[in-house]
Amino acid sequence: PTDDFVSGRVSGEFSSFGSYDVSGVINTPIVPDAVYGSFSARKYHRGGRYTENNYGEEIGQQDSVNVAANILAKPWDGGTIRIRGSYDRDVDAHQ
Repeated sequence: PTDDFVSGRVSGEFSSFGSYDVSGVINTPIVPDAVYGSFSARKYHRGGRYTENNYGEEIGQQDSVNVAANILAKPWDGGTIRIRGSYDRDVDAHQ
């Protein structure tokens, strides 16, 4: 992220068995000409095709959430500082 304007995108996909994949990203200056940020998120769900008789879970079901942030700082000419962080969570049912 190095532009002095806000940009981003959102996308989504939906399919059978209640499955979906939704994501988005936004890039924005935080302090003009000095600090920039990029923030993204994704939610994914794949529905199971069959129900397992003993536990009642859907076989093949998958869920995940991903969130990330990137910060770029330019405190002086030629100097850069990058900070990155992310969170991921996966929950998969019986395969």
